Amino acid sequence: MTTAGRPQVFVTPFPDARGSRWQVTTGGGTLPTWSADGRELYYVDPMNRLVAVPVETRGTFRVGTPVPLFSVASMVLVDQWHQPYAPLPDGSGFLFLRQRGASMAGANHVVVVEHWLDDLRARLRH
Repeated sequence: MTTAGRPQVFVTPFPDARGSRWQVTTGGGTLPTWSADGRELYYVDPMNRLVAVPVETRGTFRVGTPVPLFSVASMVLVDQWHQPYAPLPDGSGFLFLRQRGASMAGANHVVVVEHWLDDLRARLRH
């Protein structure tokens, strides 16, 4: 949704999306996604920074103070239907699509996990 000429991040309940609506950003935001535990919402601000904002979802919905994490300028936006980043389920970091040859601060190696789907299935059984 856009207000004041900039895309903004809003939260609506599901499945009744016609009910209440809460605005999360005021200065602009795109590409929102939830943390695995549902306590934070991440989005990209107009300065190409990944921002974390704590939220309270029990009882009355409340938005905390946004905290810019780091630049995501080298992140690749494939199209409007595919998220170019994902928080890791344990909250320890993020996965990003990024431009070939681009580097992110502190990223100096690549980890390749073979047969990751088999590993995931095994972990889900336990």
